[in-house]
Amino acid sequence: MIGPIFINQSVDRDVYEGILTDYFIPEAKKRGWMDGKHYFQQDGTPPHTTNENLEIINRHFGPPVSAHKCPGTFGEGHIWPAYSPDLSPLDFFLWGYIKDKIYKDNPKSIEELEKAITNCFKSVPAEMLHRVIASFPNRLRMVVIAQGGHIENIIN
Repeated sequence: MIGPIFINQSVDRDVYEGILTDYFIPEAKKRGWMDGKHYFQQDGTPPHTTNENLEIINRHFGPPVSAHKCPGTFGEGHIWPAYSPDLSPLDFFLWGYIKDKIYKDNPKSIEELEKAITNCFKSVPAEMLHRVIASFPNRLRMVVIAQGGHIENIIN
């Protein structure tokens, strides 16, 4: 995991570009994630899908990109539909796990909240993340079985 990154302002096109170029891409390069074997995935939030930011992502990650508007803009990559089910490990697991852990102690200030978030991210066991990621193909199979419908209540 990379982060968390705390921004004390609204995230617009320029702020997101700074996060990508100043923090995320250098860290991804350092970790060897720019090898064509790792996918970059993001949602369709407007700052993420500006032509400028999609160009940065495409230039650094190439075809293994899953992002709203990416294939239409560059003719390659994978579209991440705006109303898709929460399939990624971040969406179906990590955000809820982090939220449950953080709010258990009910932080009283922004500083306490940022500290709780940082500590929680540092304490997520790597083995847990590996198991969650390994379950991703099964989640995709369940979506096919549900013909694109909700899968939360399907029994394996």
